[in-house]
Parts: sequence; C-alpha cells; structure tokens
Amino acid sequence: MKRWMIFVAGAAVAFNLAACSKPTIGVSSDDLASRTQVTGEGDFEEALAEAQAHWEKRDSEEETLKAIDALERAATYDTGDRDRTEALFEVNTKIAASYYWLAHGHKSFIESRRDRKKAQQDAYQKCMDAGSLALALRNDKWNKALESKKVDMKEAAQHLEEVDIPAAYWYSTCAGKWATLEGIAALLAYKDKIFEIVTRIAELNDDFYYRATDRYFGVVYTKLPFMNPDLDRSEKHFRTAIQAYPNYLESRLLYTQETLTKTGDTKEARKQLEAIVAADPAAEPKVYPENVAAQKHAQEMLDNFDEYFN
Repeated sequence: MKRWMIFVAGAAVAFNLAACSKPTIGVSSDDLASRTQVTGEGDFEEALAEAQAHWEKRDSEEETLKAIDALERAATYDTGDRDRTEALFEVNTKIAASYYWLAHGHKSFIESRRDRKKAQQDAYQKCMDAGSLALALRNDKWNKALESKKVDMKEAAQHLEEVDIPAAYWYSTCAGKWATLEGIAALLAYKDKIFEIVTRIAELNDDFYYRATDRYFGVVYTKLPFMNPDLDRSEKHFRTAIQAYPNYLESRLLYTQETLTKTGDTKEARKQLEAIVAADPAAEPKVYPENVAAQKHAQEMLDNFDEYFN
C-alpha cells in the first residue's frame, strides 16, 4: 500500500466542521480590541531580539519553542514609539511562521501517527490564529469583506495587498495542511477558497518565498480536476520553482511526493531524492534548517522507496 504524504501549501477559510478546532479567518472588532491590549510588562524590542536569536537556531525544537515564547510575550507588551497595529502585524506574522515551522520542521518527525497528527494540527491551528489576527490588524477592507455574506472569497481576496503576503501565506499554508490532516471532506470543503487566496498571492508576487505559489499549484493539480488530475500542469509548476531556486530543497521534495508518486516515474524520483540528500543545505543559507528537514524527509522516502512506488 502506498503512503501518501500530502503537503498543501494553500489557504483555507472558516467553515463549520464538527468536533475540533477549525481553520478560521476574520476577527470581529470586539475580539480584535481585546486581543491587542497591553497585558504584559517587558521591553518589546528586547523580546523581538530574543526571539530572533532563538529563531536563528530553529533546527532545534527547543529553540523554536523559545522563539515562539518570546514573540508571544512581545505581543502583550507596550510597543513604545512604534505604531501598535504595525508592530503587532509584524509579530503575529512571525508567530504564524514559527508555528508552521514547529509543525512541519519538528512535529512531522514524531513516530506515532496519532501523536504526530495531533501535534501538527495543534501547531497549524495556532499558526492560523496568528496569521488571521495579523491580516485583520493591517487590512480592514479584507477583514470587513469576510464578515459580509454578500462577498465571496474571490472578491474578498482582491483586498489583499502585497504587504499582506507573508501573513496570508503562513495562514494559508497552515490552513491547507490542517485540512489535509483532517481528511478529504475538509479539503473538498475548502479547496475553492484555498485556490482564490493563493491565486491572489500569485498575482501580487509569484516569486514570494522561493515561488511558494508554484509549489501550491504543483500540489493542487495532482488532485484537480477531480478524478482526472492534470499532472503535466503540476510538473510545469514544480519545474518552474525548482529552476528558479534549485537550492531550496522543499520544491524537489514536494515534486517527488506529489507528482512523481502519481506518474510512477521511479527513475526521476530516485534522481530527485538522491539530489536532495546529496545537496549542501547551506547553499541557500536563509533556509538551512528547512533544507535539512527536507533532506530527512527525502532519506525516509529513499529508505522506504517501494512503499511509495509499489
């Protein structure tokens, strides 16, 4: 039996599914006010510097957690001379990115499938919460559009601006991954809204984060059209991302996990996995920890190759 590892770099919007926490977006004015009050005592800039120092060592889960703690403390402090809305937009965007990394870079290696799923979904939920708050803080038109029942996501997404991209991307990625872990019903419920938000990000800056939107579309077209995926289109998007940033190893990994497992091209799959493992993760120094994580996943696929390509 094949083991599918689905990583959706997309976005989701609030829907009511039963039981546990859900991907939500949009913050009411009352909630926004209560969540941005000064409730802690400390130096805002010092907390940011502390978070950055820990973040630079994020290949350690302990250091990642310390970075998150410093950022969450900073969010409760008086921001001093800095505009509070802008400062909290920055902090919450970083919190979202940090929780994504905690889930993807650390919790994805938990051996127990049940424990791994719970830990990842918890982290992705916190990522979504911070990303949603960041967007609501900076972009009032976007937030109000989400509250209007007369506005669909395609229209609401047009309010997103280039400065919103990091918050929208981290929210989007975590929401998509949360839905993937939740199951096919969640993915089917969210897929159109995911598509609209990521399409807007691509319109604003298709080069963002090592061509993140190409990775998203590369994944999407392995599933769409439903029951008849467009694997040629998927490959085109992945090839675009790989060609633009050959040293960002996640693009090669996703190409192998998503497209090549479906085309059954074992020769190309081994080539890509071996290239990932043999690569110098420091060749793209800003994402050294991310590259190391991609190498670990690639080695796992090589070690269990027949299970993926049986």
